[in-house]
Amino acid sequence: HKTTPLSLAQLVELARLRLAAGARVFPGGDFGAAAYEVGLDNVGNTCFLNATVQSLWHAAPLSRYFLSDAYKRDVNPSNPLGCQGRVAREYARTLKRATRSPREVGSIAPISLLRAVLRKNPDLGGRAQHDAHELLETLLDGLHEDLKRPPRPP
Repeated sequence: HKTTPLSLAQLVELARLRLAAGARVFPGGDFGAAAYEVGLDNVGNTCFLNATVQSLWHAAPLSRYFLSDAYKRDVNPSNPLGCQGRVAREYARTLKRATRSPREVGSIAPISLLRAVLRKNPDLGGRAQHDAHELLETLLDGLHEDLKRPPRPP
């Protein structure tokens, strides 16, 4: 039985559907996720962002897709529902910075990723506490729309 690898847009859509159904995004199993020893700085009151992003990093197929730069071939800057690839680029950039040696980096402030997500959902801004679930939905939707391939002509 041969399986076809899923595109990122398909992985993100699967995660969104599973999340909407109340399931864990990527249930069980060892995906061989890399160890991320670099922490994220709290920029204001962004623990909701940090916890969500650090959790997503352990969805290894998604992380490998961004760490390998494979996502670049899927960026769709013309999608009016996307952010011209900003969310995808900043997510990849933050992930890559987190895989460096802690001696080299220490910790990182995910300010650029936060700004990209805020363009998608300004309600997550300010210094108030926000819901990690809402951030996860916004981030996954941003990745999905930034990387959604245009429909093929009939």
